[in-house]
Amino acid sequence: MSEALDCGRCGRSLLGGRYALGPQGTPHCLPCYDSHLASSCEHCGKPIACGSKELSYQEKHWHEECFCCARCATSLCARPFLWQGGQLLCGDCYCSEVAERCSGCNKPIAPGSRRMEYNAASWHEDCFVCSRCHKPIGSGSFVPREDGNFCTACYDSHVALRCTRCNKAMKEGGVRYEGRPWHRECFACGACGAPLAGQRFTSRGDGDAAEPLCLDCHAGLYAHKCANCGSPITGAGGAKFISFEERHWHHECFTCKGCNASLAGKGFIVQGDDIVCATCAHDS
Repeated sequence: MSEALDCGRCGRSLLGGRYALGPQGTPHCLPCYDSHLASSCEHCGKPIACGSKELSYQEKHWHEECFCCARCATSLCARPFLWQGGQLLCGDCYCSEVAERCSGCNKPIAPGSRRMEYNAASWHEDCFVCSRCHKPIGSGSFVPREDGNFCTACYDSHVALRCTRCNKAMKEGGVRYEGRPWHRECFACGACGAPLAGQRFTSRGDGDAAEPLCLDCHAGLYAHKCANCGSPITGAGGAKFISFEERHWHHECFTCKGCNASLAGKGFIVQGDDIVCATCAHDS
């Protein structure tokens, strides 16, 4: 004796007829299955009847004839498609309406194609090129600037600032003096070569001819010599000095030849190469 085969919903006998299995494998007659268990089509909202061809994606379901591009209605059954904003799109509609534009040619960047990304912008791989030689940069090193992206060879040869001392490209931060760039290691005293970056220094000359010098070399080469002690007068640290008739003294060296009293801010008398106070001049 055969077992009873009844619809799990209406109880109708299914023996000898077509039926569909519902949850937990329960058999259902086709009308009950279509009315209560069939998936609803994402496009038209109608049930996908048992026996109809059903397509599914992202846990959503469509009639075969409803599985089409939301923009142009082209069937996507045998074509690549994308899921964008809850809609199916063919590749053409995605590219024309949604796809990101290349910063080089302004054409869409097709899904799945190789792209280059930098600073929130995207390029086709072949469009990401050096702004000078126009060769693709690919995965190589480059230097970004406001006026474009440059491969390292073009940047070094044509774009980079060049060091005033060695004339080589400035690839990193250096020192700027009198409007001219220097590598830190090249910014050195023009006389002794001592490094000047972060040190006190002075210069000789103006503009492009200005030559940085350490204080010692400047004093030894160019500073006035004190008429009393013979040492250079550098004026370093705001030190005072006194000049008279092409002769110069440190403030503390401007003293009477006779009594050694300071003459700074006082009257004095010149006797040959010497300066003396009024008292010593009178006694002599």
